[in-house]
Amino acid sequence: MKFKRSKQSGFTLVELSVVVLIAGLLLMAVMKGQTMLENARAQKLVNDIKNVEALIGQYENVKGRLPGDCNRDGVIGFAPFATAGFFSLTGNAARSDLYDYSGSDIGATAGEPAVAVDGLAFCAETGNTATAESNANRWLNDMRAEGVVSRATTNRLFTKHVAEDFLFVGSLAVASTEVYNVIVIANVPTWMAKKVAVNINGSESLSSRGQLRAVAGTAFTPGAAFLVSWPANNDTVVNLVYFFRNVPNAADSTT
Repeated sequence: MKFKRSKQSGFTLVELSVVVLIAGLLLMAVMKGQTMLENARAQKLVNDIKNVEALIGQYENVKGRLPGDCNRDGVIGFAPFATAGFFSLTGNAARSDLYDYSGSDIGATAGEPAVAVDGLAFCAETGNTATAESNANRWLNDMRAEGVVSRATTNRLFTKHVAEDFLFVGSLAVASTEVYNVIVIANVPTWMAKKVAVNINGSESLSSRGQLRAVAGTAFTPGAAFLVSWPANNDTVVNLVYFFRNVPNAADSTT
């Protein structure tokens, strides 16, 4: 009696090797695409920082003072980290409210109800009513008034960065007697902050002497302020501080 051998179906070793190879190539392509996307987003943030710095320099060349420096003492009076609600890390609502989004045109302080439209005021020229520097909008309103930034833009949209939070221009008291002009970039995930640090500082390592530094937590303490190592979780958010004038000493920079 003859037994009929049944046919078996399945992949040969060669076919399995081809499938594994294709899967590996697809995974590599996805990972490479993700890396390219992350690099592009980090580069966009670097470009935003540099663009704001360039616009500040352009305004200073025209007006002889920094935007937002109404009393011409060389310091932009708005202090981001000293502003109520700035360290609300669960969302950006408190920070977004610091910027005007009305779409109304800016105006000189002397002709406005100071409280109701303070977010639309720019620094008054000599001879007009003095303008307070403690409003987040002041630096940008100054540049809009001079035509350095389009009057058609809204402050909130102009300052929103790629990580879905906001840029702020102001000053930072790093030590009790040392105040520096800064651009603060709020709520940046650590993975993005590292890439920005490489671009600006030349290294991913947090340097106590770098032009770009990181702050985490819910407060800023002058004299013991900046991180010396990144958070272990790359998704942890940090606030970045970019010094666009003088840079603090190492002794005033670690925590």
